[in-house]
Amino acid sequence: MTHRTRIRPRRDSPSSGTATVELALILPIVLLMLFGIIEMGLLFKDHLMNQQAVREGARAAALGATPAQISSAVSAAASTLDPSKLSIRSEYRVWSGTGWSGWMTLGTSNDGTANNAPPGAQIRVSSTYRHRLVTGALFRWMADEPQTNVIILRAAAICRRE
Repeated sequence: MTHRTRIRPRRDSPSSGTATVELALILPIVLLMLFGIIEMGLLFKDHLMNQQAVREGARAAALGATPAQISSAVSAAASTLDPSKLSIRSEYRVWSGTGWSGWMTLGTSNDGTANNAPPGAQIRVSSTYRHRLVTGALFRWMADEPQTNVIILRAAAICRRE
């Protein structure tokens, strides 16, 4: 003879919906943290790329590159950045014996083969990059231009003209 046991229906316990409520409360915070980590990672990558690019441009300038060659060196070193959002500036200043002159725009020598900074001058290569936030309006409060969700990243490097 077979003995059958009856399966009794479970009664709902008072904590049956607790996990759902906890998930509903915690999920927005976890997602905000996740998107924040992604945004900060992309922002930091672009910042480091911009810094490295101006270092490459300053080194080229120290060796006598023309402003066009400096811009090309910066653009080539910033290969993952959008060139349309990158603005590059080259300047130099000269030591007068008692102090530095003001920054002057770097130009090309008379023969067109080098820049016009004299040996011993300081050359500054600077750039600005308009980093657009990938999370859109979520982190708009961080943006320099909140209406377009853009953070402006600035970098500069100074080298002595050889």
